[in-house]
Amino acid sequence: LRPSPMPEKFKNNDLVWAPYSRKGPWWPCQVRHMPPWIEKVATPDKQFVYFFGEKNSGLVKKQSLLPFVLWFEKNTQSCSSKKFVEAMDDLEQHLADEEAILLEAANPKNTGKRKNDGQDQTKRSKVAKGSKPQKSK
Repeated sequence: LRPSPMPEKFKNNDLVWAPYSRKGPWWPCQVRHMPPWIEKVATPDKQFVYFFGEKNSGLVKKQSLLPFVLWFEKNTQSCSSKKFVEAMDDLEQHLADEEAILLEAANPKNTGKRKNDGQDQTKRSKVAKGSKPQKSK
């Protein structure tokens, strides 16, 4: 049973549910900016989305998109296939990566360097050039 269309506008990076195929399950997606070559062939009633787990994108009717949080419980209970679980894992990793980026940006003292970066960077560059790193004393 498909929910009735929701008159909601989604923005780039919004998380949504979209039907993966005409009869397929609802799939976790993210609204993405439509590339110019897709924009040329897309109709105004379509939205460009990224399908988590499948690592592909496609055009979906805007009226078919559902708000992610509002439909989370219902859609996660209705599908438990291996691919769906992988999609949810992919989404979880994506959110963790975004959170790490936001936390790094919010910390003005963090310059993106790791502890002991000077010494480690020297070792990494020597290894990258093919020479053996020297042991630390």
